[in-house]
Amino acid sequence: MQRPTMWIKLPGQDEINCESITKGLRFLQDDSDPGVTNSYLTDAGLDGSLLSYQSIAKNTVNANFWLHFGDWYDYKMKKHSIAKFFTQKGLMRIRTDAEPAMDHWATTAFSRSATPR
Repeated sequence: MQRPTMWIKLPGQDEINCESITKGLRFLQDDSDPGVTNSYLTDAGLDGSLLSYQSIAKNTVNANFWLHFGDWYDYKMKKHSIAKFFTQKGLMRIRTDAEPAMDHWATTAFSRSATPR
């Protein structure tokens, strides 16, 4: 089975494989769900509401990675490299091999969900 791949393009730079950000970084998966907002019209003479329109709100692209590191200092340096990459300003184009024709355009918001024990 083939490992998943994610490519990222920052403004004014070439597209890169996300695993090249730092040594030991492995892309596991991504997930995004569009937020759909429905607007309804209510009429006093009718029971219920009628759908007026739908709009798609901003969505979040969550990416999961596995990071191999040797010791605490190695972890800190790699974490810094990843944070430096993902906190750059501007729109970022993200695509994966699972959906190569679907581009996600995102601004960055880096968060660390877990720390090593």
